[in-house]
Amino acid sequence: IGLTVKEGAELKQGEVVARIVDDSKFKVIAKLNPGEYEIAKGCTKAFLRFNQFEGVIEGRITDINSEPVPEPVSGTGEGDGAEPLYQYVYYMTIEGDNPGLVMPDMSVYIGVAPENVTKPDDPGVLWLRFPSKVEGYSVEETITSTVEARVTKVYVKDRNKVKKGDAIIS
Repeated sequence: IGLTVKEGAELKQGEVVARIVDDSKFKVIAKLNPGEYEIAKGCTKAFLRFNQFEGVIEGRITDINSEPVPEPVSGTGEGDGAEPLYQYVYYMTIEGDNPGLVMPDMSVYIGVAPENVTKPDDPGVLWLRFPSKVEGYSVEETITSTVEARVTKVYVKDRNKVKKGDAIIS
């Protein structure tokens, strides 16, 4: 749970009270250049390598957007008054099972492969040029206040595990 209120706080109608997540699966949005896209569109598997811990996590490619999006090239047009250069990128969504160590905003290196590839060091794996970041967890729900009120009691702490029906605030 991601808790945003404190005891004694004034709540407005529609204000975010908490964010509940299922942290057993995480989501990564990767950017592909056109050459990577041509290879990745035939892949279903992703290998994910994190700097924060050893090993590789296997993930699933759940979506590849077939429409390219223009995006500024990093390092161009910054501070020198020049117009930035643009390139086309394709967005790819990957989901993976969380061993408990993966958190939002972690950097991740991604290798894509067809279903028959089983090892990350196989020559059939294309390691993408640029790292990505973990966007968040696959299942996230935002709880908003339905009334205006004052918080009298907070029953959980930030990042606590909760079950359906558990009281969060009153």
